[in-house]
Amino acid sequence: MPQSLGQIYLHTVFATKDREPLIISPAPPRLHGYLIAVLRELGCPSLATGGIEDHVHILHALGRTRSVAWVMEKLKSNSSRWMKEQRTFGGNRGTLPSR
Repeated sequence: MPQSLGQIYLHTVFATKDREPLIISPAPPRLHGYLIAVLRELGCPSLATGGIEDHVHILHALGRTRSVAWVMEKLKSNSSRWMKEQRTFGGNRGTLPSR
């Protein structure tokens, strides 16, 4: 029996809380690289990753054994943790915005 193959691609957009411009230099290229690495580890390789101060766009494949919800959960939790560890929020490097 012939084998059937298919591929699903997702356009994922993450926005910062209240669309505040929190992704400032030098974070964007490092953040994008980190997201690409996380997706590779999840078996969902990125085709394109970019964005601006208040959001990120990612075009990536959906691994054949992965659910959209699972990939989003892993991607969002890892990226949030990374940004907090990097302390590159807002205008004051080294501090998180007060809320």
